[in-house]
Amino acid sequence: MPYIDPWNKVLRFPEHLVKMQKGERVWPINIEFDLSNACNLRCRHCSFEYTHDNTTMPEDLARRVIEECADVGVKALTFTGGGEPTTHPRFPELCQFAHEKGLKVGLYTNGLRRDMLMAAVPYLSWVYFSLDEVTPEQYKFTKGVNCFFPVVGAIGALAGKTTVGVGYLLHGGNYHQAHRMIALAKDYGADYAQLRPVVGLSDYDWMPTCLTILRTISDPFVYISYRRFEDLLHNQEGKYQRGYTVCRASEVTPCVGADGTLWACPNTRGLRALGDLKTESFREIWERREPQCVSEGCRIACRNDALNETLEYVCGQGQHTEFV
Repeated sequence: MPYIDPWNKVLRFPEHLVKMQKGERVWPINIEFDLSNACNLRCRHCSFEYTHDNTTMPEDLARRVIEECADVGVKALTFTGGGEPTTHPRFPELCQFAHEKGLKVGLYTNGLRRDMLMAAVPYLSWVYFSLDEVTPEQYKFTKGVNCFFPVVGAIGALAGKTTVGVGYLLHGGNYHQAHRMIALAKDYGADYAQLRPVVGLSDYDWMPTCLTILRTISDPFVYISYRRFEDLLHNQEGKYQRGYTVCRASEVTPCVGADGTLWACPNTRGLRALGDLKTESFREIWERREPQCVSEGCRIACRNDALNETLEYVCGQGQHTEFV
């Protein structure tokens, strides 16, 4: 099974699927966890710039929430943002704490804090570097800082110590370099690369040519989010439709914000709060959680779209389902 497989991974949790089919409450499988809303980059295409208020989760709150997640049966935590997780002063210690509580720990990072990464790597199942560009000049233009070589150096330093992924966000100025992106990730020892589109651009006229290039790539080293590219193009053409109305993915992968807010999903930070973990336990909030419906606030090319399609297929009312 590939590292990234949003359609199929949930099928390895049949006990969750059976309960969801019956309309029963399930505990999350993976929680995205924002330790900090501070960021040491100034990315031109940041989807979560609005969260960058420099809030840092107090260590005691982080430890309590991590322990509560482990106690209810959560399988994994993904430290992400929000901001950059490694800006939290106790980042390695919190990775160790989660690991010791029996949780698998993953990390999305910009890679600037190599010291924090090296200290935490014994406790990390994987690290995903958001690199996005292939030259120092392009990196500085897109990310706002001149740190290309320190970041690729960090990729090389962690390669072989844990699973390393390298992510690229494609836009009209860099999609033609897709093959170079893949080669660069391989050169620094990564285990895989992912190509995704920037969300929220004013136009996607470059998308058809981009997709033509991407479809020439058949390397198992790279995961290409074709569905996200196609959805953005279809939305521009007025043809985009979702195949579901309930966000079941948010039942298995919610988001903890750096301020202690439990959000319905990572893409609804600031929009759809379930409760405040500073005043209530994770269990208390989750036990009163209501089903989350898709709304106009749900973004196109949602990261949970593929997972939602699988859960809709499993839990929806199919025709002649007994005739396998």
